[in-house]
Amino acid sequence: DYAIGRIPELLQAKLNNTPDKNEECIKQLLISSFEECDKEIGENSKWARQGSTAALAYVREGKLYTAHTGDSRVFLVKQADGSVIETTDHKPMASRELTRIGKTTAFVTDKRLYGILAVSRALGDFYLKNRDKSALIATPEVFSETFGPGDTVVIVSDGVTDALKSCPAAHCVRQWTREESWAQEDDEQKRVILSYGGRDHAKNTVIDAHSERAAQLAIYLLNKALFKNSSDNLTALVLHQTGGKPCPVHHDSDAETTEEEFHPDEYWDEDDSSTWY
Repeated sequence: DYAIGRIPELLQAKLNNTPDKNEECIKQLLISSFEECDKEIGENSKWARQGSTAALAYVREGKLYTAHTGDSRVFLVKQADGSVIETTDHKPMASRELTRIGKTTAFVTDKRLYGILAVSRALGDFYLKNRDKSALIATPEVFSETFGPGDTVVIVSDGVTDALKSCPAAHCVRQWTREESWAQEDDEQKRVILSYGGRDHAKNTVIDAHSERAAQLAIYLLNKALFKNSSDNLTALVLHQTGGKPCPVHHDSDAETTEEEFHPDEYWDEDDSSTWY
């Protein structure tokens, strides 16, 4: 819970004190915000054995910036061609992470760092970081991409991605963004729509007149993971930029399943929050 509020707070303070907010500068501010938050966590002995992954999306002047550490996943569906840009999980057995860990005193057993942790980057977990500070790190990977009308960003926790393959999840978003009601041009309403869903929250937090539709997508992804018997924490966050034309049909030759129809009414019940958490 500390990181949820603290990282955006640190980032905003750094942005306020930075006159030249160019792309590379913003990326460095994202990295330093994660690392500073991690340092603060390490200074509290009560949190020595607590840790978390983190993923953040920041939109500025038509550009999307993402930063993530661990295995919370971010993917961006581009309206123009339906293509998907997706982050890579920080797993100990991932080639680049394994090479990095190999230069430290740490070891990987049973696909886990020190035989304990399933990720190679995280906030907190200082009982492991204190063994070798260069093995388990909080430094996020960052990327930037244009973010225009009709584009959609989805951030999900590992409870969702472990239960679902990324391709079917992307299919759900593509189907959703093809809806004509979401594709109307409106120069005065180039809004970002936010929906947050979590297993420990009684209701989704929804913002904007169109947010119920975004909430439906978030709930759909959570329920789909539950139906796949996910027992981990489940969170889905949806950002959608209104405007643009419907997302075109996109076919992945290596997709696990064919693109499915999105029927949100099957997963949305105003009177019964137990349908999703």
